[in-house]
Amino acid sequence: MAGRVLHLCSGPERELPLAVLSQEVRRLFQSMNVPLPPVRLLPRSVFGALALVLSLVAPQAQRRSLRTAPYFLAYLNSPQSFGSSATLRLLGAMGVELPPPQFYLDRILSALFRDIQAER
Repeated sequence: MAGRVLHLCSGPERELPLAVLSQEVRRLFQSMNVPLPPVRLLPRSVFGALALVLSLVAPQAQRRSLRTAPYFLAYLNSPQSFGSSATLRLLGAMGVELPPPQFYLDRILSALFRDIQAER
């Protein structure tokens, strides 16, 4: 496999919908006693308008992030797919099968949480 670039992503066949991923993140963080605000679902247009207004009055440190909202929302509004079929074929020929994201998501999120806590 030397000299090959392997795309290790879920691919469209195994991807987790954003709503499911969000629920899993919240479930894990709640199990670690991380205080979380309630979920408030907003249409993208309302979220974008709020971000624009807030970018005008927010402290300087947050303005830059808020001004990226239109780009972030445009990205979310376009179909995204990251394929891994060639990688899966190559690994499958070697007898390696990648587990579904549900198998390792908790481990990744737990490690992320530990890293965030360590930085504080």
